[in-house]
Amino acid sequence: MMSLTDTNSPAIWPPMDLYKDVVVVPRINASTGTTQTCGPIWPDWENQISARYCRNGLPVDEKPELSGEICVVDEPMVWAGIAHPHFGHFISEHAPRILQSVHHSTSEKFLYGFHHKSFPGLKAAPPHFLFTTEWFGLDPSRIVFCTENMHVKTLMVAPQAEQLCRPSEENTLGRLTDKYLDLLDQNTARHKLQIVSNEIVFVSRSLLPFPKACSGGSSYLETVLRSLGVVIFHPERHSIRDQLAVYAGAKHLIFAEGSAVHGLQLLGRNNCSVSILTRRPGRKIAESNLKPRCRNLHYYGSARELLHFEGHFFSAKKLFPKPVFDLAGVFECFSNVGIDLSKSWDENAYRAALVDDLRDWIKNIRHISLKRWNAVGDQSKLYASLTEIGLEDVSQFAKDHFLML
Repeated sequence: MMSLTDTNSPAIWPPMDLYKDVVVVPRINASTGTTQTCGPIWPDWENQISARYCRNGLPVDEKPELSGEICVVDEPMVWAGIAHPHFGHFISEHAPRILQSVHHSTSEKFLYGFHHKSFPGLKAAPPHFLFTTEWFGLDPSRIVFCTENMHVKTLMVAPQAEQLCRPSEENTLGRLTDKYLDLLDQNTARHKLQIVSNEIVFVSRSLLPFPKACSGGSSYLETVLRSLGVVIFHPERHSIRDQLAVYAGAKHLIFAEGSAVHGLQLLGRNNCSVSILTRRPGRKIAESNLKPRCRNLHYYGSARELLHFEGHFFSAKKLFPKPVFDLAGVFECFSNVGIDLSKSWDENAYRAALVDDLRDWIKNIRHISLKRWNAVGDQSKLYASLTEIGLEDVSQFAKDHFLML
């Protein structure tokens, strides 16, 4: 292995590594979202760090298994990571190799792994992949996908400029640096975004389709917020570029916890206040990635209860999570940006919206359960949870729907 540096490049660019005779393996099994079982079989695998897929500064990927014939590739290539189908994981874990790789290379192809055995090509790639690679200056003509075993004679790789890290971890490897933020700032300036200025923007999940989690009663919360002058933003209805223009122009950004927060990682520094209404107890999504980017960052526990459907007898998983608001956390969050929800809040109207949402959630669960398993299993924990939070009518509704089978 050797380091590849450009003598004319700024000192802020760390060296890329160059390896000879590396075998790259395509993905064979479906993704679990937690491990990478495709990609390069790097030399000295056990001691290799920066070239591998890391979290908290340490590798979390598994060494790919090689079987079958191998195609020899003589031209030099750049390993760019996985074209992950999930917006947040691609932005936060795989895209951070692109800026440095583009800078240090000229015409070399960028080699990506994917989550399927055969991949139909760039046109079928997820929209966030196409946008992000171009946003970071990678020409689409340079992108290729690993769909067969490849023996690459010369393979270059940049480290992940940022990773998913837990701030509580003592290990500082993989943490976001000011140097990388400088590069992101330069890249953002290059694009000359048409900034959309707003005082307060609430980034919502309420229009996402089942089974994506959205807190019950969100539609009522948004009605009240609109009446108080808060802009309600549904990112899935806008291009990623337009999302960035809204995020860059907001004085206060409040997110319902979800992958949309990772859009901020495309911008570099953003002199705004960011608040996140969490839906999973104890979780602070992307804290180490967002904190250096924002004027301030706050998390508010907004879930009083996280309802689950218990998997059928052959699955012990808790499925289809549905948060129920802890209104104290929600009210505190908006109060801290000057919005007093209590003056406009109608508890009866909120409860009606919550009940409607939960009933729709139950009906969707019943439909998908019958489709997948032709059964719904024992949901006694769900009935008890609904009763404990004062929703006996919804608990009975669930029993009526699930026990009629």
